[in-house]
Amino acid sequence: RSVVTWNSMLCGFSQNGNSLEAINLFDYMYSNSLETNEVTFLGVIQACSSIGSLEKGKWVHHKMILSGVNDLYTETALIDM
Repeated sequence: RSVVTWNSMLCGFSQNGNSLEAINLFDYMYSNSLETNEVTFLGVIQACSSIGSLEKGKWVHHKMILSGVNDLYTETALIDM
């Protein structure tokens, strides 16, 4: 599976009211060292925002910084969180 496939699943969960599934999928991707990109982080940050999970959102933001993602859309999503 490619990052596009994983992102499609993650964003699909996030945008259709399954935020916990999106977060769990991100955890799976991260723990298995699967490729992530700005779309991955955008989807999971939106999921964290949707359920009010500030602590998880902070953790995701930290991982985003470590991975070198610097994207305007993702940074804007952090403001909503």
